[in-house]
Amino acid sequence: MGRGLGAFFIMLPMYRAGMYANAEYLEACFGVAARVICAFVQVQYRTLVLGLIATAAFLTLSIVSGWSDAAAWGLVGGIAVLAAIYTAFGGLRSVAVTDTLQFGVMTFFNLSMGVMGRALFPDQSVSSSSTTSTRPEPCQFSVESFSC
Repeated sequence: MGRGLGAFFIMLPMYRAGMYANAEYLEACFGVAARVICAFVQVQYRTLVLGLIATAAFLTLSIVSGWSDAAAWGLVGGIAVLAAIYTAFGGLRSVAVTDTLQFGVMTFFNLSMGVMGRALFPDQSVSSSSTTSTRPEPCQFSVESFSC
């Protein structure tokens, strides 16, 4: 419901006014200060997401492969530098093409893993529930039985 209202009351007037970015709309409605604040918030958000992605890659490399912290951060930094060089020399078009190809490869292998899992385990079903489950019952916790 919120998306429909936003599309009707925000996106449609933006489109009719010839604006294509939310910063343009904020500037037209509230002045230059709103556009500057919007730009700073977006930069902060994107920087936070980039940091989370780098930290996730570092943790994956250090925990799964057992690499030292310096080696894992070195590889994460090296990948970031190579990605920046690739984008700078190839342009955003090459990045878009690579992302599209990567989406296709990931989708194909995701679907193939489902088919392989179904072929290897034909009697298993995610949605079926068995009355003779071998799973243990969840722990019954009560405040009275808990002591410090």
